Amino acid sequence: MSNRDIRTLGDAEACLLLTRASQDKQVFTTDDAQRAVGGARHRINKLLARLSDKRWVLRLRRGLYLILPFEAGVEGTYSVHPFRIVPHLTTPYAIAYWTALHHYGYTEQIPGTIFVATTAGPASAELTIEELGLTYRFVTLVPYKFFGHRRIWIEGQEVTLTDRAKTIVDCLDHPEYCGCYPSNHE
Repeated sequence: MSNRDIRTLGDAEACLLLTRASQDKQVFTTDDAQRAVGGARHRINKLLARLSDKRWVLRLRRGLYLILPFEAGVEGTYSVHPFRIVPHLTTPYAIAYWTALHHYGYTEQIPGTIFVATTAGPASAELTIEELGLTYRFVTLVPYKFFGHRRIWIEGQEVTLTDRAKTIVDCLDHPEYCGCYPSNHE
């Protein structure tokens, strides 16, 4: 990983970072950036590319960015609680399966993947953010199976998690997402 470019930020770059920070928004979209600084889309894309090259933001996926705070140091290395990113990846969502089991203390095994239940998207998809060492696995449920959620606060951000009972029901429904079988088990 390259060192952070600590040269002076341009006016638009500083405006974007200060605007998002003042709103306590660590994760933002290209549209959020355009609203913050204005201008043409291609100009915003170049601005975000420069901020990414300088290690002030991390591109999570197309159109979605994470501000790397001062705590990231000159190297630009940073870790964020993996639950904080989930609300920006899909909607509706609930952190579920093996991840919820671990959150509730039902297993000591730390899942290498953050499992997210949703009614949107393909039956199963994955997103890996190598710089943060995070992998998200999205499990699409039919709407009638999408229930039993509670909201919790993680580092000042509200996230949705399956409740204890729903976590157990989900694990009985799909043991392959709960550490019971290898992920390629059918």
